[in-house]
Amino acid sequence: MSSLEIFKSTRFITAQALIKTVFEEQIDAVIQDFETSTIDSYYELFNLNQFSTQTNTLLSGLFSNLQILINIYTGGFFTAPGMYEDFTCDCDTSTWCADPLPIDDRRTNQSDPLQPRFMIPASCIETIEQYLQAPLPLTRPILPLNSSIVSRFNVSSTVNQLLSKAMTEEWEKNVSHVQYFHQCQVSSCIYSFSAKFNIIYIATTLIGLVGGLIKILRILIPRIVKFIRRRFAPPPTVVNEP
Repeated sequence: MSSLEIFKSTRFITAQALIKTVFEEQIDAVIQDFETSTIDSYYELFNLNQFSTQTNTLLSGLFSNLQILINIYTGGFFTAPGMYEDFTCDCDTSTWCADPLPIDDRRTNQSDPLQPRFMIPASCIETIEQYLQAPLPLTRPILPLNSSIVSRFNVSSTVNQLLSKAMTEEWEKNVSHVQYFHQCQVSSCIYSFSAKFNIIYIATTLIGLVGGLIKILRILIPRIVKFIRRRFAPPPTVVNEP
């Protein structure tokens, strides 16, 4: 199952419906985790393939990592690691050996480095055509990349840098709080808002408090007075007549 299928099957569960800002923040975090995990998986898979090719001495399609040689004494075949960078880097110990890209001329058995030719303002196809002095049999035109277009990659970005971003220019996302709200099937809503108190509201509130306080005092004060009189009143004097 691909990362996208796993992401689509992931459930977004909350105890209550979220407002738009909170929903978008949480969804952005989920999408960011998905992007990071997808890029890491893609890059790790490429590195695993590269490591497996090197450690198991697998022959690449272009014979770039190994050389098949013939033993002149026995007539048998054997392999030797590819050597690059003036024989200072071999594919047996490193996976990052590189050399300028050459074009082999089988008529003269010579190689012409192609990399310096890419510095001129022409496409790769035009460069090859100039080298061969003949047009290539292409069924459709191939145009060079437009460096004026805004991109997250530089003109000098390496293939490894492109792989580290999963060769993705931009991640498109479509987040809809309306669809999320309908999907939740909310049965009730509670909301609050902030507002400044006006003079009329303050006056009516104070009058209500004063009126309520007066009513309470009218009920309590007579009872308090009676209680105090009973508590602190002197005992009655009894007079005995002869």
